[in-house]
Amino acid sequence: MVGVGELLDGPQERQVLVTSTVDRSARGFTLVELMIGLAMIAILMLLALPSYNEFMGNSRIRNTADSLVNGLRQAQVEAVRRNRSIEFILDPANGWRLFDPTDNATLHTEPFSDANGQIVVDPNPPGTTKLTYTGLGQYVPGANPSDATPVMTSIRITHASLASPHDLRVTADPAWGAGVRVCDKRFATTDPVGCPAGVP
Repeated sequence: MVGVGELLDGPQERQVLVTSTVDRSARGFTLVELMIGLAMIAILMLLALPSYNEFMGNSRIRNTADSLVNGLRQAQVEAVRRNRSIEFILDPANGWRLFDPTDNATLHTEPFSDANGQIVVDPNPPGTTKLTYTGLGQYVPGANPSDATPVMTSIRITHASLASPHDLRVTADPAWGAGVRVCDKRFATTDPVGCPAGVP
């Protein structure tokens, strides 16, 4: 009987061994391995999706609060720069604008970045939509001089579709002892991040 070594001897045998080794290592994934990998990726995505949605929702709350703080500070700066009263007017559904009642002119308009309406903006007292800074940059308490409407003292920002959103407040009335800033009611009033006592 003829052995394998006798049939393929020398260079031919080495060529067969090299070819068979290359074929084994370059064969790739089987369909079963690919399906298992895809299933694992899908499960991981399903586990991560709720956390991602909550993170994005709370980021939108923070962005809206920062936009409101920037608008209030800009109104104060414009009042000092123009040496006249400037109004900060809030449209809870769309955004805010700065208004010069002396010239009856809108100075700046800023829409909220959340376009699908999931961010809820609640001014306090309820139903108020504006506040005024004098030419010295001082907050006008009580009523707005241009139309005698009540002034906003704070604004609550939350998310409509999150189960447990991290609500934030924007304080505007210096009577809160904080001036214009973002605060979080989840923290104690003594915490630098917490809201002053009495902020709704």
